[in-house]
Amino acid sequence: MRQERDALKSMDAYTLVERDASMRVESGIWRFRTKLDQDGKVVKLKSRYVLDGSRQWSPFGREDIYSPVAEMSSIRAILACAAEKGWEVIQADFTAAYLNAELDEPVYLQQPPGLEEAGDQIVWKLNRALYGMKQSGRLWYDELKGTLKKLGYRPAGTDPCVFTRGNPEGKDIIAVYVDDLLITGTGDKKRLDSLISELGEFYDVTNLGLANHLLGISIRKAKDGTHLGQEVFVQSILEEVGVPLAPRSTPWDHRNDEDEPGEALDAEGTQRYRRLLGRMMYAATCTRPDISFAVSRLSRWMQEPRDLHWRKLIRLCQYLAGTLALGLGYHRQTGACEITTYADAALGDDLSKGRGRSGVIVKLGGGPVHWGSHMQPAVTD
Repeated sequence: MRQERDALKSMDAYTLVERDASMRVESGIWRFRTKLDQDGKVVKLKSRYVLDGSRQWSPFGREDIYSPVAEMSSIRAILACAAEKGWEVIQADFTAAYLNAELDEPVYLQQPPGLEEAGDQIVWKLNRALYGMKQSGRLWYDELKGTLKKLGYRPAGTDPCVFTRGNPEGKDIIAVYVDDLLITGTGDKKRLDSLISELGEFYDVTNLGLANHLLGISIRKAKDGTHLGQEVFVQSILEEVGVPLAPRSTPWDHRNDEDEPGEALDAEGTQRYRRLLGRMMYAATCTRPDISFAVSRLSRWMQEPRDLHWRKLIRLCQYLAGTLALGLGYHRQTGACEITTYADAALGDDLSKGRGRSGVIVKLGGGPVHWGSHMQPAVTD
């Protein structure tokens, strides 16, 4: 914790000033995080002093706090295209990314309790965006976008966090997810490393080498392509269930859809249902299109789940228990990149409301890069 405070001081993140009656002083909190690798092993223990954004006040209302991140479909498309063309993919991250952005208004923060550098009437006047602030993400994105534009990159029309640059040597692609970078393009790894060196002239950037783990997703490269999976993440979901799970071959069973749903779950059961299903949503969004339908259906009862819905959730866990190694595969192919799209609809999915369900899947490099399953907004006959 002391190292975190000293690091903020060394980066000129704040200035000590005397508190007066006209100041609005924000509160701060400590956040602790354990960073894991693709095998679930501890890589780093982090502590960070952040501003409590839930209590932050601003005279301007902060309507401009939205900060984009690379869409998961964009990340998959980049990995699929790299696998198809045989490109290398490397990772990098920024050290204390938000602290690279300067503030656009005065913000005052209380000193870390127990680590005060002066008296009780001394507070921090922030010079740079601090983690936890509502506007920090937006300020950092604007700062990084400006730098990338200076280096010749342009944001993609479909995703503001995917930047591309064409040059005589080929094409460079950078995807940005807050402080994580996924970099690929023509040329070998040495050339991709030089792209990180370019950013290193502006920021403190760590080259993490060939991509192997990003946002809880393992990235495994083989001779025939690239495989994405979330075995460690899915295993943690199953361990949270806490009961033995006999594997099932399918994630959903329609046979008891019309049965009595049973009693509503109590407060603890409802909270547990929401947490497990929320974690499954992340798996369904990243690497498991096979559970998208089941997760979508179960989400309809998030407000008041009942016994039937809990049993269906356990069945979905049983399916995951038997398919831990299942993931996405993208293969190297000859010729141009081809995009294949499939779409279908089930008109009788919700007989009580007369609405159908639509499903879509888009494939690139032999594997899916985008998919979805959702209720249709209009009533159909």
